Amino acid sequence: MRLITRLALRSVATVLVLFGVGCTKKSVNDGPPAAPPAPSGSSTEPAVVPVTAVDAAAPEDAAIVVSEKWPERIDERAIRRWIEHQSPQSPWTEFKKQAVKGQLEGSRIAGAPPVFEKVFTSTGPIAADDAIVLLDKAENDGLFDHWLAAYLWRRTTSPSAAFYARIQEHARVTDALVLARGRVKPANVSPNAWKSKAGPSVAERTAWSAFIGDIVKTAKEEYPRTQPGTWKKDGTAILSPVDGTQAPSIIQGGATQVVGTNTRFGRLDLLVTPKDGKSAVSHAWLGRVDLPAATTISVWSLDTYLGDEAKKKVRTTLDAALAGDEKAALELERAMPFVHDTVRSGVSEKPRAKGAPRLRTILALFDDVPMSPPVEVKAQGDVGY
Repeated sequence: MRLITRLALRSVATVLVLFGVGCTKKSVNDGPPAAPPAPSGSSTEPAVVPVTAVDAAAPEDAAIVVSEKWPERIDERAIRRWIEHQSPQSPWTEFKKQAVKGQLEGSRIAGAPPVFEKVFTSTGPIAADDAIVLLDKAENDGLFDHWLAAYLWRRTTSPSAAFYARIQEHARVTDALVLARGRVKPANVSPNAWKSKAGPSVAERTAWSAFIGDIVKTAKEEYPRTQPGTWKKDGTAILSPVDGTQAPSIIQGGATQVVGTNTRFGRLDLLVTPKDGKSAVSHAWLGRVDLPAATTISVWSLDTYLGDEAKKKVRTTLDAALAGDEKAALELERAMPFVHDTVRSGVSEKPRAKGAPRLRTILALFDDVPMSPPVEVKAQGDVGY
């Protein structure tokens, strides 16, 4: 029931968005982050960093910290564009409708804005530095959108502290703008007034400028109180250090600290293991998980380090959850960074299982996207919802 309620709330937020209604060291507010330096002897083309065997010493990437101050690069012009994008008839809203429909049906996404056409029409992972550039271009055009950020996250499976920090900031700015838009009294003029041959009157211009100014002021006030939202709450696992081993570090929002007792590890976090010596973490259900030295680990690769006993436990629990065991489903939900790929495969193999709808809901929260039942299930009219 708790998951269904959370999914319902997220669905309401998605509909509202669709139809309109720095730092220590280097900060994401200092401007677009620089791409990580290419390895010695490599080409200048950005490359996807391997998920495994990444040297733990990556100071430039790990130095990107989310600021508690409003990003100064986000000015009135960008916010004007953001308001225009919220219109039910805007090109971006129309594209999102078709894109979400395509995601639910498993079909190709078409009609993307030119700047995003390559990423929406290509397949496979994209480089983290390319994703950062796309996010910069989106924000420059006033596109502050949870759906877009989640899409880029799913396409970028290489571990990047800089990219994850940018997504956190993007989420906080988006929430601050939504809050501001709901608290500021709308102006008595639409941005479409500028399309008139005569143009808006002086009074209309004054009212619209005052409205934009109030949005900016309110958003700046709200920003320090915002949080990464579902990025922080959904799809997490609680980790603890293991006696006799070196505890790995965890990078959250660009800030680095050593993993302590009951540390929450989420979708925008990274584990960084020491260069020398044994390293491991402990999970209440899965037990000890040994990690290789000098490696940066994200949720996309964490499952590869599970031992044979833990993998067997996951498979047995998945079978029970597919059979409708609520306790088993809850165990999987609490370990999603370790088990999301296995759960995905299990639901695909047994789409009509009694517990499949429950697991699809858990996956929807982890992936930050609605998940449609497979075609063969929908054809029977038996989706279990």
